[in-house]
Amino acid sequence: MRNNLKRPCSVLFVFSDVNSSPQLMAILKKFRKEKVAFDLIILGEGRSKLCDDLDLLEIPYSLSALSSKYAIPLRFISVLKRIVFLRPQALYASGQFATLIGIPAAFMARVPTRVFTRHHSNFHHYYNMNRGILADKIANRFATTIIAVSKIVEEILLSRENVPVSKVKIIYNGIELEQFRKKSSDFETRMRLHSNSNDVLEIGVISRLTQLKGVTYVVEAFEKCLKAFPNTHLSLVGAKADSYPEVSRILSNLPTSSYDFIEFNSDIPKFLKSLNVLVHVPIAVDIESFGLVYIESLAAGVPSIFTVSGILNEIPNIQKYAQIVPYMDSASIYQAMINVLTGSMIPKDLFPQQSLSQFEIGVMADLYFSEISSGLSLSHS
Repeated sequence: MRNNLKRPCSVLFVFSDVNSSPQLMAILKKFRKEKVAFDLIILGEGRSKLCDDLDLLEIPYSLSALSSKYAIPLRFISVLKRIVFLRPQALYASGQFATLIGIPAAFMARVPTRVFTRHHSNFHHYYNMNRGILADKIANRFATTIIAVSKIVEEILLSRENVPVSKVKIIYNGIELEQFRKKSSDFETRMRLHSNSNDVLEIGVISRLTQLKGVTYVVEAFEKCLKAFPNTHLSLVGAKADSYPEVSRILSNLPTSSYDFIEFNSDIPKFLKSLNVLVHVPIAVDIESFGLVYIESLAAGVPSIFTVSGILNEIPNIQKYAQIVPYMDSASIYQAMINVLTGSMIPKDLFPQQSLSQFEIGVMADLYFSEISSGLSLSHS
């Protein structure tokens, strides 16, 4: 639904690099509930599930094509014109393209409140991506507030990118906890699985197929696991990226019926319910900026194998709730798989509901609303 109405606009939202986002939808619904007038621009290649969700709720938006970085100058001019026309009091950007375009444009148009969420951690530094580092510096310079999704991200902003502490606010990503809590009733059943089970044993990965996420080590472990458990099946949920060729090469040695590539799954709670084991093993402590899959799997109660990255750095005694393995260690991942599937490990506790409450999507939306609307002279219209 395109938004061509000429009406007061207190907040302009600019989104990019997103196909579906319950988090962004929750923020928009909060602003609508509070009757704050807003406009929304989505920068992308075309329609997405996010567009479908917006249409379903009758939330207006403008869809602006952005197929590559070479289109940035034209989109910048387009967004700048839109800002000048709307004269919002605040702009919030989510996504790297949205941030790079929206925040400097808002600065040029003298929008007083300019907020974006830093979704990535040290990705640009890790790969020495000078253009990415420059883009981060530009966004950091022209924003009035940067929302860090974890303390890891806050530390990178403060110590590595020299952002003033007054600019940084931590707001955790959120999930719809009730959807996941309903999926945890069979937790103990999954934990009692043993090697004589005739059922298919489902191992799941939810991650982009990139080297930083350690998916190659998971499939190496799975290759061995399949020999011990011929009835094991691996589902890889996530977009194909730089490690896909290697992952595909390893799996090509296995029966095609033993694994699936799934680029997008719109029902993660249902997928988690189907699993006997969830594996998420980023290759370093600061690779994940947050790691939503950690919280989703802990909330659902699915037996999990993790390396510690992102938000797990802030969860005390995480080893009580999941199998923790060393980074880049397929042998340890394999052994953890065997331990879970045979029930030979010490049973893990369910993650406490009280601890989960800080990751409730409603809590997150309230915090975003407070931060973005704090400078509005007229909070409601």
